[in-house]
Amino acid sequence: MTTNSIKNLQFQIGEWVFSPAERTLFHLEQETNVDLDQRTAQLLHLFIQRANEVLSREEIIEAIWDRSVVTDHAVTQSIFELRRVLRGSRSDAPNYIRTLPKLGYQLVIPVNEIVSGDGTTASPPAKTTAPVPLAAPSPLANRPRFGRHWLLISLISLFVSLAILGFAVSRMAAQPDGEAKPGVLPNPRQLTVTYPMLQDDGRDSMLVGLADFIVYKLNALTSYDVLQLPHNSPSMLSASGRVLSFEWVNVGGKPFVQAKLLHRISNQKLLEKRYPAMNLYESMNVLLEDLLQILENKSIDSQQAAAIAENYPADPEVVKLFFRGHFYLFSKGDKDSLKKGIRFFREMSNTWKEWPILYAELAMSELMLSELTGDESWRNAAAQTFEHLDRLADKPFLPPVVYEAWAMRALYGGDRKKAMSWINRALNFRDTWHGEIIRGKLYEIDGKTGKAGDSYTRAYMLKPDKVTLLWATHMAFQTDISKVAPSLAKSQ
Repeated sequence: MTTNSIKNLQFQIGEWVFSPAERTLFHLEQETNVDLDQRTAQLLHLFIQRANEVLSREEIIEAIWDRSVVTDHAVTQSIFELRRVLRGSRSDAPNYIRTLPKLGYQLVIPVNEIVSGDGTTASPPAKTTAPVPLAAPSPLANRPRFGRHWLLISLISLFVSLAILGFAVSRMAAQPDGEAKPGVLPNPRQLTVTYPMLQDDGRDSMLVGLADFIVYKLNALTSYDVLQLPHNSPSMLSASGRVLSFEWVNVGGKPFVQAKLLHRISNQKLLEKRYPAMNLYESMNVLLEDLLQILENKSIDSQQAAAIAENYPADPEVVKLFFRGHFYLFSKGDKDSLKKGIRFFREMSNTWKEWPILYAELAMSELMLSELTGDESWRNAAAQTFEHLDRLADKPFLPPVVYEAWAMRALYGGDRKKAMSWINRALNFRDTWHGEIIRGKLYEIDGKTGKAGDSYTRAYMLKPDKVTLLWATHMAFQTDISKVAPSLAKSQ
């Protein structure tokens, strides 16, 4: 291959054409150029050269940073930036780069090599799927580039189109589970789980437990951004393309949870079914299977699937007892509620000594209570709970909430590096509002106020309620939300 051919070498990745020599991405449909910084371009080129291979963090560091001493965060941030660029402005953009927990990252979009210098197309790199046909036969390298002015014109056109489409959507008929807010376009990749609060701790705790279970699982197992809203609010639901709602019903004197999945863009009911509440854990798994049949699933390996499983005891009464403690921790969160939750957790710990989730949530409750009361005895109690949790660390697959608990302990103990390592591991499995708050606190310690604000805002988007704000304000140390995330503070 000649020097000129190398200079003109390009690669088609999905809807993009990448020019390594010029460090640019060209969007085939929008006909716009994006300039990449050197590191992002190098990272993309590395993924292309190793298409369909799993790249470890160590391999990425060696290739991009030339074995320099860098943190895991630097790699995570670079991957995030590359994903952001490839996603562009589309909410329904494909997932270009897959994360494989404990293994690394993988480019999962087919790659087609283009040598535009002589107009020929070479064979795709090894291990790729069939090449994707080009939109036009003319060499893309010869297409005129109009720089920022062209990009500005394209963006204006895009905004006008979205405004028209938003207006059309706003004229749709009212939706059963929240009307579309005028001018708001439902996001096809956003799914919101919602349920009423019945002012009955027993039934509320079961609905919250069910919702948390489904939210955590769908965030880990599907390609959707799954949020949680503990009440039916049209203004909050208006941005969701899909809404999964729960309600408590009695049929023939027996309790059921009725689940309904609505596709709000087409106003189509994708699921409407009742699940027995007497054995809620069994019903939770049946509901999850039903949802996974309907929704688009991620491709995960067996190790990841086992860690996400978070198996609960088969005894339905034990599950109900656990959900009471879980409810007081994550849905109430005040001092009195935490004390109630701790009593439920400790009652269970007398018989369920091999269940890591129980001890993880008990330890988190005790740490939060120590912060809210200023009573060091709760910190000592948490230390004893962690001793038992640590003895379970040799289990083959630990649920992500255990890593969150360990991250919280390291945060309270001042070990920022260990805390960040644990919380990144947890969030690689599935995103949670309390995990985002822990990471936000760590960003604050590092002086990264912008990233901290991002994490707190993300936490509130996942679960927009006062408990989320309580944790963000009080966990480990006092945070002034009005300074760290002013837009979040103003939205209250």
